[in-house]
Formats: sequence, structure tokens, C-alpha cells
Amino acid sequence: MLKLVLIFLPVILAPMTIMVSLSVWITANRMESDFRACSRTALNNAKNILSEYEKRAENIAELLAETEWIREKLPLQKTGSDMQEELKAKQDMWFTAIVEVFDIKKQLVARTYTDENLAKAFFTNPEAPLVAETLGMKKASDYFVLKDGLALKASWPIVNYKTLEPVGAVIVTYPLNILFLRTIKEWIQSEVTVIFESESDGKLMRVFTTLQDQKAYPLERLWETAVSDFRAVTERDIQKRERIIFFYRFYIILYKNI
Repeated sequence: MLKLVLIFLPVILAPMTIMVSLSVWITANRMESDFRACSRTALNNAKNILSEYEKRAENIAELLAETEWIREKLPLQKTGSDMQEELKAKQDMWFTAIVEVFDIKKQLVARTYTDENLAKAFFTNPEAPLVAETLGMKKASDYFVLKDGLALKASWPIVNYKTLEPVGAVIVTYPLNILFLRTIKEWIQSEVTVIFESESDGKLMRVFTTLQDQKAYPLERLWETAVSDFRAVTERDIQKRERIIFFYRFYIILYKNI
């Protein structure tokens, strides 16, 4: 009996162990390859979504700047005017976009989402360079690091075509907050994280993410394996993977610079 057991171990058990280990290794590598491909696709889709929102912000700003009821009424408007009520009534047309109208003196004439506390962190300061540049007939579309977050802003000058002079500016803002990232997450079926450096906090690295902790609260700080310096992201980082617990369990992290 002992001889049979001794024969069984090397002859049967060892090859089975090798075959099972090889099968798990092949499966793990295939999963890794598939997950990396899916993550790369999701990342490119997220980039395309951001590009689409950038174009949408530009289109909204241009459309409103060219609208007669804004272009003709603006020189006659004051803060708290009818234009404010008209913009507020139309704000659902632009999803989460914040629309702001400034006159030639950089005074705010109308703004959407004025009653939303969370939106106030993304309002445009009348003294911001973006307002002055737009009144100087410059169109803009870029990402801005604000005190409490990151935002995509597009601006368009409002021109009096009789005099060919600027009379105001339209600025459209899409906050890159949790609500916006969750929308992207639903489309690409992957967790989304935005990492940026906040100068108002002494160049502190800040994060907005759809990732949640054990209590289902969004993470508020970088985790240990996150990229520590987003400016130093390289092609090698893009291929980076971090393994967890067992060699066949892992997650894929891919990065793109904004």
C-alpha cells in the first residue's frame, strides 16, 4: 500500500499539480491581457467623452453669444435682470453646465444654478483672466484648477455686429466633480479618478474619484499605489499593474494626462 502511495505521488499527483498550475497561469495571463485591453478602451472612451464635453461647452457658449435676445438685450441689462430668469428657466437644457453672462465692465448679468451650493465653487470670478481675455475678443477652452476642484471652461465673446465691438462674454463651465465622474463611469463601465495639484492648498495633490471605501464613501485622498506625480507619467506607467493578495488576482491602472 505504501509503495502504491509513493508511486501515486510522483506519477499522478505531480503532473496534475503542474497541469493545474499551468492552467491557472495561462488563465491569469489571459485575464490580465483582457483586462488591460478593456482598461485601455475605457480610458480612450473617457478621453473621448471629455473631448465631446469640451466641444459641447464651446458650442453652448457660441450659440448663446450669437443669440439675439442676449446680444441685443445685454447692453440694457443689469444684475438681477430678466436675462437671469430666462437663463434659469433654460438651465435644464445644458445638463450640469453652468452658464454665465458678463457685460463689458466684467459685471455678472446672469448665471444658472445660482441656488446650488455645490455649484458655487465652480462659478467664474469676474476678475479672473478668462473674463478679461474673452472681452478682449479671445475665445478659450481649457481645464482650470479652482480652489475646490477642477473644471472645464469654454468662453465666447458677445459682439455688437453694428459696431464690431465686444459687449460681453459667455462662459460655460462643466465641473469635474463626483457627479460628472459617475456619469463617465456609467458610460465606460470603469472606475474614474481625476488627480490634480491644488495651488491654493500649497500644491497639495487632490483627488476626485468614483472609487469608494468600505462604507461606500468616495475616497478623499490618494492610495499608496496611485501615481504620486501625474506630470511624470510615462508609457511604462501606462502599462503598470498592481497585484493584490494572490498572483491571479489583480487590478489594472491606466493613466492619461489632461
